[in-house]
Amino acid sequence: MMVLKKDVQKNAGPLQTCAGHEGGIEAAIHAMAEVHDDEDTEAILLVDASNAFNALNRTAATNNMQYVCPPLAKYFENTYREPTDLYVANSKGVIIKSCEGFTQGDNIATGGYALSTKPLIDRLRNIIKQVWFADDSAAGGKLEAVYKWWKELLQVGPKYGYFPNPSKSILVVKDPQMIDQAKALFGEFNMQITSGTRHLGAVLGNTGVKDQYIADKVQGWCEDIKMLADIAESEPQAAYSAYISGIQHRWKFVQRTVPHISEAMEPLEHEIRQKLLPKMLGREISDLERDVLSLPIRLGGLGIGKPHEECQSEYTASKLLTTELTKAIVDQQEVYTASSNLTKSGKEMIKNLKNSELQAKFNAIAERCGTSSKRALLTAREKGASSWLNTLPLQQYGYTLNKEEFRDSVCLRYSWWIPNTPITCGCGKTSDLDHLLTCKLGGYVIMTHNNIRDTMANLLREVCHDVKVEPQLQKVNEGDCLNPKTITGDQARLDVSARGVWTPFDKTFLDIRVSHPNCLSNRTKTLQEVYEENEKEKKDEYLERVLNVEKATFTPAVFLTSGGMSKECKQFVNRVADLIARKRKERYCDVVRHVRTRIRFAMLRTTLIALRGYRGKKVDTKREIQLSEVSYNPIPAPIME
Repeated sequence: MMVLKKDVQKNAGPLQTCAGHEGGIEAAIHAMAEVHDDEDTEAILLVDASNAFNALNRTAATNNMQYVCPPLAKYFENTYREPTDLYVANSKGVIIKSCEGFTQGDNIATGGYALSTKPLIDRLRNIIKQVWFADDSAAGGKLEAVYKWWKELLQVGPKYGYFPNPSKSILVVKDPQMIDQAKALFGEFNMQITSGTRHLGAVLGNTGVKDQYIADKVQGWCEDIKMLADIAESEPQAAYSAYISGIQHRWKFVQRTVPHISEAMEPLEHEIRQKLLPKMLGREISDLERDVLSLPIRLGGLGIGKPHEECQSEYTASKLLTTELTKAIVDQQEVYTASSNLTKSGKEMIKNLKNSELQAKFNAIAERCGTSSKRALLTAREKGASSWLNTLPLQQYGYTLNKEEFRDSVCLRYSWWIPNTPITCGCGKTSDLDHLLTCKLGGYVIMTHNNIRDTMANLLREVCHDVKVEPQLQKVNEGDCLNPKTITGDQARLDVSARGVWTPFDKTFLDIRVSHPNCLSNRTKTLQEVYEENEKEKKDEYLERVLNVEKATFTPAVFLTSGGMSKECKQFVNRVADLIARKRKERYCDVVRHVRTRIRFAMLRTTLIALRGYRGKKVDTKREIQLSEVSYNPIPAPIME
């Protein structure tokens, strides 16, 4: 199917949208909506067939395939010319023969079904306008023409293994005054006749039916959000992952296929704002914070958008992307060849339009934020900083966070105050977020550094040789290093060394630095300046020594506590991911995502420990009694006579 995809699409035509046409089901919905709104249309018939995939006539399909799609015909014949053995579970070896239809799980089932129904669709083409998505067919026009199309389908369909089911088929009458006429024509079939109904996951019919359909959908989604909110109270990470990866897509399709539903989606936004987010984050959120969280993850948000604000943009994008296929369906074209250039340009246009809208939204939100919040948004936008949000909470990889850790991670992301933390640090200074991530008391700063070091070493062991942690450098002779800032001590060590990073046998040294973007020395600098200054400092200290004495390469790996990486560090990580992908024969994009996520969780876990780690209590030396004032016997024993 990967090889013959274009052949299947071309030979199936535009009217059978399950042939792999991009946006096929959305185009079918938009096309039927246009047909319904046409002034010449009186009714639309939505047909459902009984067990269509399993009832397909294999003999007819095998013969027709030779003419409909010759490149696929031989494969189809080899697969289906003999009955398939079906093994009945728990029946002690009972086997039944599958003589009709497609085998469940067959990769060519959808494309093969599209091609097998092509002759049937062609027989019905000249009666009225029609569109199919697999076995779900729809046709619209004058009421008499719809009836003629239906009778023809009943007569011809079974020859191809397509058995229309009148009891599950629905006739949508555009004018309520014509319902009696429709009943007179279709009454013998016991068919449902209405002014609006569900169509391929969207809705077709008058405004009242559409409003009621969307209201019922929204009510169901609100119930889902309430259930998810109850889960989020104890398992916020799992609830967040379920929302991002699954639940929010339940209404995305409706937003893309049904216009003018923004107002109807407002109750859903209310449930998200008032119930889900407070329980997930363990705190109430302001209007500004809600706007921040609605931004995409790559722009520093949590990707929890506002459903009522996304409707119009989603619908516009769907219409724009499916314009060409929708027109081919409405015009009932027999041959359709999708223009890859037009599809690509349409995608680019949608992408650019969406990016410009989101960037404008980000700029507007950033202007309303304070200095620290704005800087937090900028750090959250860096590549790799948000990978902990994009991954599933898989325990086997160590990607799970308990409720306190997840909520602290969100607070850390946006520089929010973290509840239940001491006001004063053990060192005597105010215990705010920036101080907790830079205070060296308790050893949490070096813990973060060492965890990143060990993670990088483990990754290098996958593909490199002679990997060492904290390798000692060779002694420096006079004249080896001319830079006065170079560290020349005999006991100098770097963090990691390995052979085979850039070339097969050459040695590479890696020195790691973890910096906090909001510490006192970095607050007035841009993130780019922070990276460049730290890289330059590391190079001044070790680059000459590594090049001249070790005859090796040197990479300064600068990380921020927010998850960002310097330019040379990114290049190093990408190189390691590329080596792993080649060795394992995996896709580079999958490997580099895993590597970034692994590094991000290594950083995240140690920074979370630093936030709540014990540093002792402040000792008030002013109230301490001097040794000279100590009474060693406050209550003297009585003197015995």
